[in-house]
Amino acid sequence: MIEAIAAGKRATAAIDKYLGGTGVLSTVAALEREITGPLAEEGSRVKPESLPLEQRVGNFNEVELGYTEDQAVAEAKRCMRCDVREL
Repeated sequence: MIEAIAAGKRATAAIDKYLGGTGVLSTVAALEREITGPLAEEGSRVKPESLPLEQRVGNFNEVELGYTEDQAVAEAKRCMRCDVREL
């Protein structure tokens, strides 16, 4: 996710330069963050189910089958601590 955001910013700068701009992105105002609940830092990434290798050959079926409801909830609860600090 973080790499995708960074790639988007690089693309924005390149497009701006191509269109005659400076390629300098505007700065973002500092945001105040507030912790609204406990940070769930324990637990590792949940890996979605996927097709076995022998079932992937010779077709265009989806390889990753997605999360179960419980897996999706567990993955959503993970905290990346995106500059969140204790107040």
